[in-house]
Amino acid sequence: VIASHGETSAFLTKKFPRVRINDFGGRLEIGCSICRTVGARRAQRGDDDVSSSKGRNNSAIPNIRSKEEDDDLDRIQRVYAISDLHTDNMPNFSWLSDRCTLHKTDHTPGSSDALIVAGDISHELSTLELTLSVLVSELDCAVFFVPGNHEAWIGGREMDEIGLTTSLEKLSAVQELCDKLGVYTSYKQLGKKNMSPVWVVPINSWYDGSLTLPGCEDLTSDFKHWPWVDFRRCEWPFLPEKNGNNGKIPVGLTEHLLEGNSIREVQSDFRGSVKEAQASGQYNGISRLPGLISFSHFLPNQQTLPDWKDLESDVFLRDQWLDHPVPEVSAKFSKVAGSNLIDRQIRSIAPDSLKLHEDCNSFRHIHVFGHSHRPKDFEFRGIRYIHNPLGKPIEREMNLASPKVDFQLIWDTTTEEGEVKGEQIIRYWEEKGGGLEALRENMSKNKWRRRGNSKAR
Repeated sequence: VIASHGETSAFLTKKFPRVRINDFGGRLEIGCSICRTVGARRAQRGDDDVSSSKGRNNSAIPNIRSKEEDDDLDRIQRVYAISDLHTDNMPNFSWLSDRCTLHKTDHTPGSSDALIVAGDISHELSTLELTLSVLVSELDCAVFFVPGNHEAWIGGREMDEIGLTTSLEKLSAVQELCDKLGVYTSYKQLGKKNMSPVWVVPINSWYDGSLTLPGCEDLTSDFKHWPWVDFRRCEWPFLPEKNGNNGKIPVGLTEHLLEGNSIREVQSDFRGSVKEAQASGQYNGISRLPGLISFSHFLPNQQTLPDWKDLESDVFLRDQWLDHPVPEVSAKFSKVAGSNLIDRQIRSIAPDSLKLHEDCNSFRHIHVFGHSHRPKDFEFRGIRYIHNPLGKPIEREMNLASPKVDFQLIWDTTTEEGEVKGEQIIRYWEEKGGGLEALRENMSKNKWRRRGNSKAR
């Protein structure tokens, strides 16, 4: 059961009476007056001193909690994951309000739980604020978030009114918004007082072309003219642009964002907790080594690309794996999918001495990611990779993403195992969505529907 648009609007109006909701053709538009973060107020007034705006709250959504009023993270029980909520699509916001309020399920996080959201909620700060507020207030759980590429977009009426002109300014405003709502954007240990504690580590990142599919140069010859929205709505004035086949991908941005993840502090604190567990004897039967859940929006390696089918192969088998109607889209997306530097960073957190074993006391590392909108769940070289996207409504209709998507439970600190196993997913539409013939049929139907809508307009 999914809430109707009317039910969703009624819920929002009742919960946040100063919010103005418009639904234009399935797109959610929220009145710009909702967005009054510290960064937005500073930009509107031209303030240079952030502190001058503290204590004022003109937002349509009140401060729900501050980091000074943290949940008791030591008692967190379950950890859930989802990504790519894209709640500027009204059906997606209806799904979210349904799961958080009207029809909670066994997969809905509660007050003793944590939820990881791996980027791409919305490019509008107002919609981002409203979405995070619903998650925090209605679920009453600890929410962890890392921005995606959509959160870096500038331009449009709201951004113009606020006065944000670069993507770094936009990401700074997103950070201030998270701070205001009590959404966690830095690493924390959860469930320390339970049997299987776990560290949650957000990884800020971008893409750099390093995941480009080999042997597909003919499919990406017009990459510079590809209408990838980031190329016109992201501004990084302090960075140059790449020449050659990866033109329009800024040089050094991935490294710049990864450097801000305080990975040496993460390493120190995580490794310290491992030594503490070993020294206390918990590792020898009472409990297990602390687990590790890292998460990024962008993809960390080629194996996480939508069309990489054989995890043991170091060679991309183009003729066998790009067997669908749009191979050029897959090839171009690989250039903007992520970076192998992400994988290098997350693998540096745990010491080399922690090896994977079959016994219940083995160390477990999960990495959650987003961005591709193609579900994944598999293990590769000692790390389990999970992508659980809500995605776009049309993707769920076409079985490119799961029509039955829900918050995915990935860790339970109250159990001896800690990690919650899931069914392996390599290529969802092939394994769960009816295969190639169903994909072709769905794409054909969508093509004719779009053509009909275009004529209607």
